[in-house]
Amino acid sequence: MLYSCIVIDDEQSAIFHLTELVTQVPDLDLRGTFTSLPEAKEWLVTNGEVHIVFLDIEMPLLDGLAGVEMLKGWYKRLIYVTAHEQYAVQAFKHRAIDYLVKPVSLEDLVLSLDKMIDTLALSQKEQLIRMHTRFVTNYQGKFEGLRLEDIHYIVADGDYVRVHTAEKRHILHITLKKIHADLLPLIPLRQISRSHLVSLTFVKDFFKDELTLKNQETLKVTSTYRQKLLNDMRFLSYGGKRS
Repeated sequence: MLYSCIVIDDEQSAIFHLTELVTQVPDLDLRGTFTSLPEAKEWLVTNGEVHIVFLDIEMPLLDGLAGVEMLKGWYKRLIYVTAHEQYAVQAFKHRAIDYLVKPVSLEDLVLSLDKMIDTLALSQKEQLIRMHTRFVTNYQGKFEGLRLEDIHYIVADGDYVRVHTAEKRHILHITLKKIHADLLPLIPLRQISRSHLVSLTFVKDFFKDELTLKNQETLKVTSTYRQKLLNDMRFLSYGGKRS
């Protein structure tokens, strides 16, 4: 599963450091970085809730402890990031799931993410139910079911998308951006170009700018998405436990 996140810190150097770490963790999808709480709140109101907020504590005008209430309802889990260990007790009083001390290491970040995943984890039964969720598609008056776990890749086509499975192609009246957001919590979709999403479940190989699926079909990967996909594939090849 991919977890959306934002970083809030008044120091650009701290934002840069945490951004560098976040981009090395395939499960994290960094949606934005901000130097103040009001700036982050404005973005969240426009773009919607995220899974994780990484929040600095000591900031001018409005610090992370006093101002976190303004973000209430716009995130699922809060992780404080600060250079001062003495704030730990206060941080947990604000229901932070974790407290990272600067300079944050990659190991610290991964352990914190594991802790967060444990708090969000669904039971095995619930996961199975979700994986068998069906889209009911309606195209030209014809209704049919589509199992999410059967999706190989999705291609944008204006206000529609073409959803490819091993058996056939389904056409849905939905944008690529919307279907990506809806399905990310359910199946491991990754974007490989402006118009294509692919399920990592069905990826066999990735070489240069070409992705080969298990059914031998090939897809092109554009340079914008290549490095992120490489990171994800490398993570999976080493047996990462997350999807």
